[in-house]
Amino acid sequence: MVFIQVHANAYAVVVSMEIIIPNWYTGNQQSMLLPNCLFRMGGAALLLSNRRSDSHRTKRRAPKESSAYQISWLLQIFKLKLKPYIPDFKKAFEHFCIPAGGRAVIDEMEKNLQLSPEHVEASRMTLHRFGNASSSSLWYERSYIEAKGSMKKGDRVWQIKFGGGFKCNSAVWKCNRSIKAEADGPWADRIDQYPMHIPEVVKLQQF
Repeated sequence: MVFIQVHANAYAVVVSMEIIIPNWYTGNQQSMLLPNCLFRMGGAALLLSNRRSDSHRTKRRAPKESSAYQISWLLQIFKLKLKPYIPDFKKAFEHFCIPAGGRAVIDEMEKNLQLSPEHVEASRMTLHRFGNASSSSLWYERSYIEAKGSMKKGDRVWQIKFGGGFKCNSAVWKCNRSIKAEADGPWADRIDQYPMHIPEVVKLQQF
């Protein structure tokens, strides 16, 4: 994002990947096998452009707004103390792409951001089909929303991602036009099967 803000008439490719081979567990301890079931290989790429000539074919744009960054500096400089406040994010965004790191992660995000089950549907279904594919999960989630035909012109999407450290990044996208489901998208072969009911507890077969 910074690259195309600095360089005029530029393209940037964003690649999100999850590689699990180095951490794959090859033993027989059941307690150690769970990560093998949850984490998956995944990959997604996004082409960004700041060229005006590309505006007619882009799906969405990242709105430019500096006030959100400025307020963080004001809080530090003036030592302002604010009471805890959780805004109604549903008034600011139509769609949410939250980390598909596990059921507990999605449950807590839904609870603390005061979202509805429909708002976290893309995340839950992505976890069900693709597992935890790290940052690429966010793009699978957005493709899910598009495949459902829910992404309309003017809709705003909030993408949130956690990382080690602890760090949190987010991006806001605004849809330039209503988006039709892609014939070759990651959900094209089975979007009609989703959403599906996912039981809270699944009995595992003993080895």
